[in-house]
Amino acid sequence: MPLFKAIRERQVVDVKYQNFYKEPDEITLYPYYLKQYWRRWYLLACRKGKKDIEAFALDYMDDVSINSKVKYKGTKTSFAKYFEHLVGVTMPPEQNVEHIELWADMSLVPLLVSSPIHKTQQLVMNDSRNCTVTLDVMINYELIQELMFYGDRLVVKSPAHLRDQMKERLDWCK
Repeated sequence: MPLFKAIRERQVVDVKYQNFYKEPDEITLYPYYLKQYWRRWYLLACRKGKKDIEAFALDYMDDVSINSKVKYKGTKTSFAKYFEHLVGVTMPPEQNVEHIELWADMSLVPLLVSSPIHKTQQLVMNDSRNCTVTLDVMINYELIQELMFYGDRLVVKSPAHLRDQMKERLDWCK
């Protein structure tokens, strides 16, 4: 609730943030938006002294407090547009929307229909054994994670650089 209140009332917050193996950081944030992705909540905010919006996992936060000494810096970002071509919460450095083409085994169709990867998803049935899935999204960590979830029942047909990134991850797993 303190973060929701800080967003609503346009207040700066100080947060003790501990991310995995790093030492805890004391950071000052301009909070803008709360979003849930894969059963976790994230705060979209800008760090004091930075210009880019980042996603901060709420479960890594401790000691959230209002900082009334720092003037709030708002954003003109429309979060509806921010997430328009994004899977998850991480904005990639290259903010290019790419046309992704996937091959999917027919056993995935019910899951892809009931839980689309993204709202731009289109399914075209090829035959009784497989289908083609297309997406128009930015390639980020969460997209790759989502595609890896389907394992050998889903293959990236294009773009080649996404297929290569996924192959590198699988090779590393060997």
